[in-house]
Amino acid sequence: MRALRILMRIVVGILAAIGLLAVLLAAGIGALGWRVATGEDKSVPKEAVLVLDLRQGVVERAPAGLFGGLNGEVVLHEALAALDAAAEDSRVTALVARLGGAPISFAHAQELRAAVRAFAQSGKPTYAFAESFGETGDPNADYLLATGFSEIWMQPSGEFGAVGVLIQQPFVKGLLEKLGVEAQLDQRREYKGGADTFVAAEMSAAQRENLGQLAGSLRSQLARAIAEGRKLQEPEALRLIDTGPHGGQEALKAGLIDRLSYWTDLVAMLDETGDRGIDIADYAAAIPAPPEQAAGLALILASGAIVGGSVDPLFGEEVTAADDLVEAIREAAEDEAIAAILLRIDSPGGSYVASDTIWREVVRAKERKPVVVTMSGVAASGGYFIAAPASAILADPGTVTGSIGVYAGKFVLSGLWDKLGVTWDGVAGGENAGIWSANQPFTPEQWRKFQELLDRTYADFLTKVREGRKLDADKAEAAAGGRIWTGEDALKAGLVDRIGGLAEAVATARELAKIPPERATALVP
Repeated sequence: MRALRILMRIVVGILAAIGLLAVLLAAGIGALGWRVATGEDKSVPKEAVLVLDLRQGVVERAPAGLFGGLNGEVVLHEALAALDAAAEDSRVTALVARLGGAPISFAHAQELRAAVRAFAQSGKPTYAFAESFGETGDPNADYLLATGFSEIWMQPSGEFGAVGVLIQQPFVKGLLEKLGVEAQLDQRREYKGGADTFVAAEMSAAQRENLGQLAGSLRSQLARAIAEGRKLQEPEALRLIDTGPHGGQEALKAGLIDRLSYWTDLVAMLDETGDRGIDIADYAAAIPAPPEQAAGLALILASGAIVGGSVDPLFGEEVTAADDLVEAIREAAEDEAIAAILLRIDSPGGSYVASDTIWREVVRAKERKPVVVTMSGVAASGGYFIAAPASAILADPGTVTGSIGVYAGKFVLSGLWDKLGVTWDGVAGGENAGIWSANQPFTPEQWRKFQELLDRTYADFLTKVREGRKLDADKAEAAAGGRIWTGEDALKAGLVDRIGGLAEAVATARELAKIPPERATALVP
């Protein structure tokens, strides 16, 4: 039924957008034709070099919409499956990655790094190449990933720019005052910080403490990866981070890279005939299907801001639409071929009501079979809310999570209208009909009602976290208050059960679903 409804929405979308499609048709056919015309043979060469090109970034799912996926983003779960299969494939003799470009998260870098190290256990060489660790993208995450490879190459003109983590945010209170806009916002609790951007001129002490802890945790994770991958002591790794950036020769001398050379030189060394390379997406597409008797593990992706309703798959944006996600969870729970559900979250939150809708369906699904949450780059605020009732929660060390709190309010534009010479007039059929109007401030009574709403929402959020995680009141409050954690610190706070990525989540799901070791599993997106 879900597939039929999606198909119907596509048909309706096509009919509704026929004029736009007529304009775009030539470009669409041209793009598709270019891909077909220049695409190499998708069969795996006898002595294949697996190519992991990350310059366009990493995504949890292929981009939605008519022209989604044309940019070459790497879909994480496909890349992980390819690396796992290639380790046992005698046709694959080496792995090479291109880094730099679109930024990737610490969590994505850590999951790929673990998969690369597992691949290397097969005895096959692995190479990472970057024109520079610093000119584009996030040099910290790029280099963290590079430390998982046996050799790191960098272009001679590049530099080592993994110099630690900086977290900054703008404060626009002064700008709003100049525009005549009053931000009537408030939050629960002191670490939440979302409202501060609009009502304060600088970080609060609580925010500074929390974000300092977050930055420090990520810096430590980077240093440990450098120390492990480059065979250095951790204090030395920290020193190299703190004394950067480093030029190419300096980085080479310090052991941060193995060779200063160009991409074409690496290609020539690995592929003299020019026909050995195979892109990781092409290799993933060629992996044989699991056996029919394999136990199904539903892979449900909650990626992007959480919103109500559903998204048109034809021109859909990258959001977590509550109706779509609920339908997927429900169908997986009812499907007897599905032994467990993997809910993969990469979301900063969004609508509280939409999050609550998803939360309820996770609760219902867990009554029928295990629901294992695997957190990606970020699973915070509403992204954590929907995870809380799961059978088990896993996070990468660098996952940004927590932020158990709430902020809300409105912007009063009456001062701006005065500056622009705009007047408003109207009537109200109720004492509080204008409570959310941008043309008038809260009355004292409306402000009181607004405070009750914040208290009620925060209490509901905290209660559901406490019950889902089986925490006592004090420990729950210590983990909440709007605090943001890395996955590593969230484990200590009791918000997650285990550190690990998708591979570890699969293992956890197998355990909870009591799948025998000899039985294969199949991810079912």
